[in-house]
Amino acid sequence: MSPDLQPARKATAAVMLGARRLYLAEGANPLKHWEQLATRMRSAARRSCTVQEWLTSLLRSLGIANPDGALSADVMRLQAEVIKVGSSAWLDMVEREHAYIIAMCQVEAEERRARRS
Repeated sequence: MSPDLQPARKATAAVMLGARRLYLAEGANPLKHWEQLATRMRSAARRSCTVQEWLTSLLRSLGIANPDGALSADVMRLQAEVIKVGSSAWLDMVEREHAYIIAMCQVEAEERRARRS
């Protein structure tokens, strides 16, 4: 029986939303950032064995030097979920489902924007 990856999927999306926020604050192109986030998330998954390696690779590729407290908290929640399913299963899921994870992020970003309006 395969592990339930939905909590890890949601936690990954939360980390990606935090990375997006920091990436846009650094001056990223708002018209191309989703594609860049997806590409770099997938690339980091291919080169990593742990959440820590993945995050470091992701942030480095996005030019983010220091995560803030909100992103750090999201990373700790992600780490707790990955411990339950295993790094290998999680990394495989990130690579396979990177477009879906970005879609989840886009929906959440739109819902947040609508709530602020």
